[in-house]
Amino acid sequence: LPTLVKGLVACATDDSSEVRLKAVSVLKNVAKVDASAMQPHLPVVLPTVLSALSDRHPNVKAKAERALRYCLWLNTGEVDEAANWLKTNEGKVFRAKINDALLKRTSLLPEYSDASDTSDVE
Repeated sequence: LPTLVKGLVACATDDSSEVRLKAVSVLKNVAKVDASAMQPHLPVVLPTVLSALSDRHPNVKAKAERALRYCLWLNTGEVDEAANWLKTNEGKVFRAKINDALLKRTSLLPEYSDASDTSDVE
């Protein structure tokens, strides 16, 4: 997984919005299938996802919201677990960019909140 994450993080800054979309989508899918496997990689993955939240292409932004949702276990509706992680030594560095409002909004996303999400891993 470390090699895959490293490659996806690199692709997430590509000039092509399609490449960025695919990279963020794969990060989202890995987190969706096994968020605990993604947890050790959050210090590398979260800056990428947070950057993608500001992407100029709406599909990349939407996919980044979904990636954040699964990376921080927000799909469970439990904002507390994410908030607790953000209080740890690893998570504190992200606290300035991931506020309570973003956690709440992301946790409330419907199961499929962007058109491309329906083709992803179930």
